[in-house]
Parts: sequence; C-alpha cells; structure tokens
Amino acid sequence: MGERSERTLNFEVFLSKDNTRKYQFLRFIEESTDLAAKSSLIQEKLGISNFLYDKTLGELQNDFIEFNLDGFFELVTDKEQVQLNESQEAVSDLVLREYLNDSLDIAILLDLLKGNFQSINDFANQHFINYRIAYEKVKEVKKILASFGIGMNKNHQLTSSNQNIFFFFTKVTSFLFQEDFSFYGQQIEEKINVISQKLKDQEIFIPLTRQRRLEHFLGVFFLLKDLKIDQNKNKKTVLQSLRKSFPGEENCLKELELPIELEDDIFSFLYLEGILTESTIEKNIIGKRITRLNDRFISAFEKNFYQLDPQKEIVLFNELNRLHFEMLYFPFRLFDGYDNIDISFFEETYTEYFLFCRKYLMDQSYIKKEGIIDYRNVLFLTYLLILVENISLSEVIEQINVYIDFSFGQKYNRFVANNLSIFSHLNVVTQDKLSEETDLVISNISELYHSNLIENIIWLDPPRPTDWANLGKTLLQIRAKKFN
Repeated sequence: MGERSERTLNFEVFLSKDNTRKYQFLRFIEESTDLAAKSSLIQEKLGISNFLYDKTLGELQNDFIEFNLDGFFELVTDKEQVQLNESQEAVSDLVLREYLNDSLDIAILLDLLKGNFQSINDFANQHFINYRIAYEKVKEVKKILASFGIGMNKNHQLTSSNQNIFFFFTKVTSFLFQEDFSFYGQQIEEKINVISQKLKDQEIFIPLTRQRRLEHFLGVFFLLKDLKIDQNKNKKTVLQSLRKSFPGEENCLKELELPIELEDDIFSFLYLEGILTESTIEKNIIGKRITRLNDRFISAFEKNFYQLDPQKEIVLFNELNRLHFEMLYFPFRLFDGYDNIDISFFEETYTEYFLFCRKYLMDQSYIKKEGIIDYRNVLFLTYLLILVENISLSEVIEQINVYIDFSFGQKYNRFVANNLSIFSHLNVVTQDKLSEETDLVISNISELYHSNLIENIIWLDPPRPTDWANLGKTLLQIRAKKFN
C-alpha cells in the first residue's frame, strides 16, 4: 500500500478568520491552568497585536450574549491576564458550533449533502453575497473534500467510491445537530426513529452519545444511499466470520429488515462499541491480516514487558481484533482526531505504556507497509487505553514503597494508607516499618525525617486537597526516577 498523509477533520478549517481567532483565543484560556492566561502569552501564542487582542476579547463577550451562552461563559480581565469563568455544564464546543452555523463553508457542505446545491450564482443570491466570494468558497470546500477522498462533479454533486464519505459527514452532522434530526427530512427522520426503536426492542443498549452518532450515520447513509461504494471482498469475508461469533445478535439484526449493507454497518458499529457479548475463553479469529496485526502487537508488548498469561492474552487479542477491524474495514473514528486531547496526563500517569505505544507506532517501515498513517493518532490512543484497561500498570512497573507515620497513631496511619488506593495504578505499597527500600515517608511532624536521605512529605491534619495533589506529583517523580 502507498503512504498517505495523516489527516483529521478539524472544524476550524470551515471558520472565517475572525471566528477562528476568537475560538482559538477561547480555547487557549480554557486549556490554561485554572482557566486563566496572561494577556502577553495569549498575544504571543496567537500572534496578535494589542488592538486585535482587545477586539477579540470584546467580540467574544458580545458573542456569548448573542448566542445566549453568557450563562455558561464569562471573561473577566485586567491589564495582566484573562480569567474564564466556565459553567460545569459547557465547554467551548458550544461556541464552536455557533461559529460553524455561521460558516459559508458549512452551508455549502450541507447543501451538497442534501443535493440542494444548484449553482454558485443561486448560492450567492440565497446568502446575499457576491458571486466572486461564493465561487472562492466553493473552490475552498472542494479542496477540503478532495483531501478526504471526496469529489464534486460539474453539477455540484458529491462523488466518492469510498465508504469514508459516510464517516466524514457523520462527523459534521453529529457535531452540528446533536439531538436534532430534522435536517434529514421527515421521511429519513422516521426511518431513523424506527431503527432506533427496533434496537431498543431487541434489548440492545447503546450509550446515548454513541446512539446519537449512529443515528446521524443512518441519516447520512439514507441521504447518500445512491452512491456506488466499492465493495471490499476482504471485509465481506471478515464480517461473515465475525457475525458467526455473535449468533444471538445476528438474529436480532435480521429482524430489523434492513438492506444488507446497512445491516452490516450497524453490526460493525455495535461490535466496535463493545455492545455485543463476546467470549472471553478463546481467541476470536476473524481474519488473517487482523490476526497478524494482533500477534505483532502482543509480541512487541511481551518483548518489552513480560510474558502474558493465556487468559490475559485472549482478552488483549480480542480487544485488538476490534481496533484492527475498525482501522481496516469500518474506520468510524478516522475523522475524529485527537489533536485537542492533552496527552500529557497519559504520559505522566502511564509513562511505560505511553512510551511503548509511541515507539511501536514510530516504525515507519511497518506504518508504510500496512498503510495506516491516516489512523495513527487513533491507534496510539486506543492501544494505550486497551493496555490501561486490561493490564494493570502495577504488573509492569517497580513498586513505590511508602512509610506512613502520623502522631495520631496506627488507626490514623491506616486511614491514610487505605486512601492511598487512589494511586494503586502506580503500584504504591505501604510498609509497616522504615527500611532501605522505603521511597517516601508521609508524616505530620516537620523535620522528623529530614535527617534521612529518604524523600518525605509533611501533611496537615486532615490532609487538604493540595496535600493529595502534591503527593500525586511526588509519586510520579519517584516513579520517573525508577523508570529512568
């Protein structure tokens, strides 16, 4: 397979320059410590002048009011910094959605999806813009679509032989419309409701966030049902093998009375989401290539860490099945991207797994051979989560020995020790007595252990949230030293 450039769908490409700047301004503050950022740092990060800084700040505050979001967001500023007061019920995606609803690029995309785009002149008249602006916007959208393997013919109709067109537009509509399906029209909305109800009747439970994503996928599918999508013979063979592993769910899906291609897609979705009941006593062999990818990852893990026992290997193998099936045959998350996820948490907390997965996916010859560059971000995070979920980090890292000695006696010491369970993933072990193996002492008596070379932490009684936070940082530092 030839190498393809890595790509994700970043909604900022559809925004105007002004709205892009405002959204990036808001995101930067939102991602800053304590939701506050120095004015000079914001200007440096966004490359804006004093004038643009003041203009952006004022426009954002006005936008919150205009979008009826002032109950969720408030910017408080002085000469030095900006503080974002953000409701626990909202994040900046709400603002992004409003900006996208104001985007001409998105308006063109949605018209194309519904087959309503008649001509550039017609679009210009509908949106009260001149022809030249409309022409440039259509040219811009066409270029974006082409980067995702989606075409537009001279009659302004979408063209694609690749199933990824469904995933692309599902990403767009599910973000824009959330629980509103009126965009698809009454007939399609009724079809979506019927399928959703039948799934419920079959007692197939889907978490609400994923159910909404599936329902938008169905809406997109019905809008684009006339596209001639290339059929992957390997996918058909793998699906036949896979569906035999879930006879109960297979019979349930048959009762939905759907076109076979849609039935396969719903099955694939349910399988990827882990909604289908899977055997944990044997490996589910569904295809040669998937098995090869699974075995390669497991072999690399065992070479780097330790030999898995048979039961853990089965669980890991079947989880990898799911991921590699998605990557090869139903890349539902291909356009999601993880650019906005702060991976520093995983790097600090699951250092060993983080570094292993990163190194594993830096094998360029392997990446090129398998043609998985487009999916590398999703692979990285999913590999990491699979390991975190199924193999306790305590099994692969050195234990951190902690001695607890408070002046209130053993009952209080045990109280603290029991609460250290929140750090169990770091393989923290409490000791009955101080020893050469002790890595950390926790006490409430200042200078009592300062003469020792052992690291120590002094807490108030009872410990404050900051005491627990500082303990977490100290444990991560000790663990880093052991790892290095």
